[in-house]
Amino acid sequence: MLKPLTINEIIKNSEETVILNKDYLEFKEVKFENHNASGTFKHGTDTIDGVARRVFGHTQIQEGQFKNSKLNGFARIYYQNGSYYIGMFKNGKWNGQGKFVYANG
Repeated sequence: MLKPLTINEIIKNSEETVILNKDYLEFKEVKFENHNASGTFKHGTDTIDGVARRVFGHTQIQEGQFKNSKLNGFARIYYQNGSYYIGMFKNGKWNGQGKFVYANG
């Protein structure tokens, strides 16, 4: 199992600015219908913005930069079978530099 991405890894590898403004964001954990998320959210909302980790049961883990609850910037998606993609995202989709690693390496 991979270790979670650190804030330093995200900042170092991202082409997007990492927002950590506490006047704009709040850290919290939210249980949604099909997943749980912890990280930074826009104040007073359940909109993930900034750095967070989202877990979809045992099927997928998304972690890294989010904007409007979609992966934007440097992030990783870890799949149930042990494969993962790590790299840049835009509006929740792979975008630009990144790599896909199969479970068998």
